[in-house]
Amino acid sequence: MTTKANSQGDTMKKINSIVVTTFNHSQFIAQCIESILNQNVEDLEIIVVDDGSSDDTPLIAAKYAMEGVRLYEKVNGGPSSATNFGIDKTQGKYIFILSGDDVLLPNSITPRFEALSHPAVNIVTSVPFWINDAGRRLRGDEYQPIFSNPGLLTPLQLFEKLLFQGNFICAPSVAFTRNCWVTVGRFNELLWQLQDYEYWLRAAAAGFRIHFLDEPLIEYRAHENNLSTSNRSRLEWEIDMVIPNAPTFLSQADVQQLLFGDGFRNIDLGIEREFLLPFVSIKNPRQSVATIGQWQLSKMAKNQQNLEVLSSKM
Repeated sequence: MTTKANSQGDTMKKINSIVVTTFNHSQFIAQCIESILNQNVEDLEIIVVDDGSSDDTPLIAAKYAMEGVRLYEKVNGGPSSATNFGIDKTQGKYIFILSGDDVLLPNSITPRFEALSHPAVNIVTSVPFWINDAGRRLRGDEYQPIFSNPGLLTPLQLFEKLLFQGNFICAPSVAFTRNCWVTVGRFNELLWQLQDYEYWLRAAAAGFRIHFLDEPLIEYRAHENNLSTSNRSRLEWEIDMVIPNAPTFLSQADVQQLLFGDGFRNIDLGIEREFLLPFVSIKNPRQSVATIGQWQLSKMAKNQQNLEVLSSKM
């Protein structure tokens, strides 16, 4: 790993930190960095993590060292590895994440900083504008509207919506508190496409609310090399790994409420959480996930003791 850093930026502790992860973004990285430098925020730590690019991305990013941008180059390990690496280098109380092919809109940092300053808010996001390779904003009929604002939800409601409807949170629009990072933990480095989705599920299960701002704060670039869309088979594999495992993040009370409703949250059903978890997957509208839940239940029932418990309680 090599490091290029501005010495003044290293010694001055900032309250806001932004981590840009980039891989072969030579076409876009300058616009990305300049959109950060153009923010109306002075107290901003800027870290760029190049995840083993084979193009000129690190050379371009290095040109901004005199403007306080700290560049770190590492061996390719995927987006989770790069994000974790970058956040480890931050000092700020509030952490913003961005991909090197996306662009901050003017006044993108301040509304999120102000939201996170409220003690009840630990994660904030918004729906983005979509742009193409050339930076042209796309019309609504030119992209799949996967991101949405669901309004005010409790953490369990958010978890349920994410679990059963899929990811609707735009990661490059997200900022969170250091307390959230310490509590929820690191991004899962086994995941290359759904690491953000799995993180939101963990955060919701840990009791964190996600606050949705009304106005778009970034431009999200859709192009053929987008990791989130370019490998469908990998995506399918990650979906069937993340969703069946997600209910394990929940407490017994949360699982009961998710399956049976609010009135069952604090009732002693006499059923251990492990016996209820497969039913959460069986309830999922995605057939492959429901099948995994059925397999989990079938496997559990092969154990005579488990079968007796299931037979007596269900």
